[in-house]
Amino acid sequence: MPVIDLKDYRCSAVVDWIDLRVVTVTATQHQWLNHIVLSVQNEGAFIEPIDPSAGNVANTFVIRFQDPDFRKILVILDRIRKQKGLQQDVAVENIEISLDFYPELIASPERAKLYGFLVRHLHVEAGRLLFDDDWPRFFPDENMDTSHVLARSPNKHRRDLALRATHDLDRPAPYGATYYLGKRKNRSAYWKIMDKVLDRQNTAQGTKVELDDSGKRVRIEVTLGQGALPGLNLLTLKDLSTFNFSNWVASRYFRFMLPTFIDPRMLKPGIRRALLARTENLRCSKFMKSGVIGLQVLDEARNQFGSQWRPALTRHLIRNNKKVPAKQRVGAGQSGTLVTWPEMSRQVESALRHLKRVAVFAIHGSQIRRSVIPFDVKGDRYGQVTSDCVA
Repeated sequence: MPVIDLKDYRCSAVVDWIDLRVVTVTATQHQWLNHIVLSVQNEGAFIEPIDPSAGNVANTFVIRFQDPDFRKILVILDRIRKQKGLQQDVAVENIEISLDFYPELIASPERAKLYGFLVRHLHVEAGRLLFDDDWPRFFPDENMDTSHVLARSPNKHRRDLALRATHDLDRPAPYGATYYLGKRKNRSAYWKIMDKVLDRQNTAQGTKVELDDSGKRVRIEVTLGQGALPGLNLLTLKDLSTFNFSNWVASRYFRFMLPTFIDPRMLKPGIRRALLARTENLRCSKFMKSGVIGLQVLDEARNQFGSQWRPALTRHLIRNNKKVPAKQRVGAGQSGTLVTWPEMSRQVESALRHLKRVAVFAIHGSQIRRSVIPFDVKGDRYGQVTSDCVA
């Protein structure tokens, strides 16, 4: 089991931002919608017109609300309906959900420890990592560039069997770097893990807010787009009001797994025991550098190698009247040699469970009505979708 006590960290789940697709009856320009936004809240929203005509006039807009206050969003949408009309339900285009881990001890080593555990234990199904560009990477490295955790062949879209089956050229993500998984422009899912010491950072404008020690935390966030939302039945704001974050998001996108290893001492001294010890040491090194994702890649490479050579080996043994060894069945399931990290799963599910309880709206056609609002007042963040739990 991991040498970490999750009770030393407070977990908070938050909807970091949300993109809403609005289709108006009356064609308009994005600045007029932003006037409506500013009439309700102090900060404007990023509004993108879709397929605008001459004069940048459009009927369809995607509006991004950062740190969404859904009480205010409800009012904004109601004013848009009254002034411009709404042709259809307001749709969820993209959404970013974050988990923040605050250490009880403010010292940086506590955050560094958890950062390492999140990076190594985050599990993503192999089907979501179709190309090497989807594989884990981090920024910045010592050259202020992006480095890939798993070694890649010159042909980046060809998975090199030898590289996957070793760890020599793998590079672990250092503490302080931002760890990425998936492509940023992927319309399905895109992950980031970071030691969050800055907030509201705008690189283009050169602005940022430095967090005090109590606000510093380790964050993991996932951005879900149109490649993922339909499969979650999360299409409109009405869907969001009843969406079960703990069931859908925790199991699919915030899943943390533990590696398993075979103890060579279970075998009698000899060649098989020596080979098993070497194999398990390789798997351990692979895990320490590239986490459970790298370990899964290694196990898949070994299975692929075995499938390629087993027929020829079997024929050779039969011709020489040798016993054909049984096919390896360990780790043949969907999760391979990995098992669920139960303590982390409980903490994540507990945090995400509260997001459902703070949904405050429902939209049906063009009629906007309020739902039950079980909110806690938290200063000027009143109304933001957020939750807290302690493992």
